[in-house]
Amino acid sequence: MTTSLQKAIVMELLNVTKAEEGQKKMIFGKPFHYAGSKWVPDKAGPKEETSKKRSKKIEEPEKEKKVLGKSVRGEREGHIYLSDRKKSVEDLMRSAQTAGVPIDFEKANKYFNSCIDWSSHSSEFRSIQQGAHHFESSDEEKFKEEAIAIEEIFKFYPVYKDKKTKDKVYRGIALDSRDYKKEEILDLFKEGNVVDMKGTSSWTSERKLARRFSRGIGADTDIRGDRISILFESANKSGISLANMSFHSSENEVLHSSKTKWKVKNTEDLGNNHFKIQLEEI
Repeated sequence: MTTSLQKAIVMELLNVTKAEEGQKKMIFGKPFHYAGSKWVPDKAGPKEETSKKRSKKIEEPEKEKKVLGKSVRGEREGHIYLSDRKKSVEDLMRSAQTAGVPIDFEKANKYFNSCIDWSSHSSEFRSIQQGAHHFESSDEEKFKEEAIAIEEIFKFYPVYKDKKTKDKVYRGIALDSRDYKKEEILDLFKEGNVVDMKGTSSWTSERKLARRFSRGIGADTDIRGDRISILFESANKSGISLANMSFHSSENEVLHSSKTKWKVKNTEDLGNNHFKIQLEEI
């Protein structure tokens, strides 16, 4: 501001004899307001901007709180492959913290071990859950505890999502044709029927892998006769990725709780004892 303009403003201010607090006035084209017994430049513009910044700061925690409240379990896009046990355990701890149910390293490590054991002994776990199997070793009690631990993970671990595949997951099972007939399969998986996997169930995001399991390849089965191949397909809503907590991370396993149920949308008889069944998680 030039010296002449400063003097002019001062002279204008001296001419003011009466003013009310907050009164506004244009002085040489610039906005002023009366405050503290004197006229001061009006900085309303910058003040409003500051107030907007402040309001943003106030809103941010609320926005974050909504995100946390919305994702008690949260969602995670795709599978993750962590390089070591420690990182996987820490990932469990972070997930629990985000969900509002913090756990310590020891508890997270127990969950991790339970998932590792599941990945190599899933049939034993499921037999225990169905009350149909007993071990001759101490593993039975261990697996019972770990089966309960795995179910607890579903309370906080992020739900598996994949936009590219529309969250599709698959499960392949092979049955013995001596135990099941075609008519029984079609009746069991009639449209609208509710399906219960009778325990924690393994799915995968890889369709080809599920088809292999449906043919009994790589599956832990004891089939005496011809196989009945069943391929389940569903959009995942609650299953979790086990890719970083498994002996077989390349299988891209998606684990479902024993509490999960599905409704049959469609059953296709593909011939030669092959069935494709579309399910909807409910």
